[in-house]
Amino acid sequence: MSNEPDIALGFYYEFEHGVDDKRRVQTHMRWKANLNAPHYVLVLWPHFDLGCQYILVLPPEKHAELLSELQQVSVGDTRGMSLKRIIGRTTESVTMDGSRRFMLPKGMTDAAGITDKAVLLGAVDTFEIWSPERYQDLMKYEQLHAKELYGSFSKPVAT
Repeated sequence: MSNEPDIALGFYYEFEHGVDDKRRVQTHMRWKANLNAPHYVLVLWPHFDLGCQYILVLPPEKHAELLSELQQVSVGDTRGMSLKRIIGRTTESVTMDGSRRFMLPKGMTDAAGITDKAVLLGAVDTFEIWSPERYQDLMKYEQLHAKELYGSFSKPVAT
């Protein structure tokens, strides 16, 4: 048995999918091995530099990490409690159906600018759902800041 990580076990690449009239979006077949839990958590997440929001999709283990961090906030920490309230009111648990679809909450699709199409963007251990228009803005932003973004990342492990 190899100790090498399985590159298939992650959320990689980007895919554009249609959003039906019930606001369901289908995940991509390439992510099937990663989508083995019935419930996922959607969080309406801000991109402050772009001045917009997108939907962050957390698998159960990433949601558990977020919960653990939030549970460390003291009730006397005003800023921390504000963040807990923001995340609490912009988060919803969803169930994936047998066709690997999520029903997106209306408030989230409205805030994220998602209508009849959505871009599913892999982020290694999570994925994001963007409106195609805002996704194009994100790509321009990341291209503009690529040197800075890569420069802040630690060097890959030597082989």
